[in-house]
Amino acid sequence: MSKAIFQVLGGFVLALAVILLGGGVFTAMRYPPPSVWDFVRPTIIIVILVVAGIGLFYLRKWAALAVSLLAL
Repeated sequence: MSKAIFQVLGGFVLALAVILLGGGVFTAMRYPPPSVWDFVRPTIIIVILVVAGIGLFYLRKWAALAVSLLAL
């Protein structure tokens, strides 16, 4: 039962990462940032979400901790 819950959470986390990536791309096309460094923070968050989502699919405890920390 807990494995299924973690896989569903992993799917939600990956979906959130895809939505953030798509929203970021469309926002950047409309309102270009003044510097490249403005992309660094959102890119790091998206990469962490993707890694945590894949980790939740394989039921890794570190992934659950990473998602909990990102929620703060």
